[in-house]
Amino acid sequence: MNKIPMLFAPHIERTRLDGKREDESDFDYLNISNRPEAAEVRQFFESFLERYPGEHRAELLQRLRESDIQFASATFELFLYTCFLQTGWTVEVHPEVPNGKGKRPDFRVHTDTGDAFYVEATLARELSDQELAAERRKNEVLRAIDDIRSPNFLLEIDVHGSPRSNVPRRNLRHVRAKGRLY
Repeated sequence: MNKIPMLFAPHIERTRLDGKREDESDFDYLNISNRPEAAEVRQFFESFLERYPGEHRAELLQRLRESDIQFASATFELFLYTCFLQTGWTVEVHPEVPNGKGKRPDFRVHTDTGDAFYVEATLARELSDQELAAERRKNEVLRAIDDIRSPNFLLEIDVHGSPRSNVPRRNLRHVRAKGRLY
């Protein structure tokens, strides 16, 4: 009997009770959080994955772990797949389309009345890839500032805009190591 690969690490010590940090991925946060809500979400996803076809599961697991955009997109597909199954319909994952163009939609759904339709799940998002990259760069800098131990000071920052290029990591490491800003 083949063991179903799990999305989240089953036997790690989860000690985090705080919220998700700005520079942390959704997957990473859910994987390490000890909050009851995170445990419920992990169980929710794992139960959905049990029903997902084995030959397509590795690709879905990889996307769920890849980035927040891929996580959101893949969870939406997993949710749709499960909804169709719970309706009593049959679902083919990445079926061939008879038009011969080689592109494969996410699903071909067969209803209980004999009808069938294709589904391509698309995630609408507010920010472009460039804007998301700029947000990640900004969050990396803010995280470096957050990591500075300063028991005698409180720093308030008003952020306007985002860095247009990557902030050199050595500068961020230097800030963290020395505990001061320039």
